[in-house]
Amino acid sequence: MTERRLAEPRLERVGDDVHAWIQPAGDWGEANAGLVVGDGASLLVDTLWDETLAQQMLDAMAPLVADAPIRTVVNTHSDGDHWWGNARVPADAEIVTSNAALQIMRAGHTSEMVRFKRLARVLSPLLAGPARSAATCGACSAPSTSTA
Repeated sequence: MTERRLAEPRLERVGDDVHAWIQPAGDWGEANAGLVVGDGASLLVDTLWDETLAQQMLDAMAPLVADAPIRTVVNTHSDGDHWWGNARVPADAEIVTSNAALQIMRAGHTSEMVRFKRLARVLSPLLAGPARSAATCGACSAPSTSTA
């Protein structure tokens, strides 16, 4: 099979101190993420599908947050491709999400991981490139705080 990858993941400037991490369509974990760089602190929106992707994103963001470290992470909702990379954010960052999402993250992530692992097993022969296993995700890093 030929490579299906349309583009490499990339960090794009959206506006002054606002950046988007663009995950290419057709790849595992198509969720995108955002970064808002402030005076002395930054806010990250979502942490992607797994720790590997999250680290790749954080490495690309490193020069932008050198003087304004990530202090807050917002998980927009409970789908794993938006929070399974939480384990890679700075240990002192506050992770926030809605109460509804938090309940699903705490209660349902194990069954969701199993479902994605099965899906990966079925789809991997059909897709170009290696499939990412849900078993390697950062699912144990559910947000510890929430907002209404």
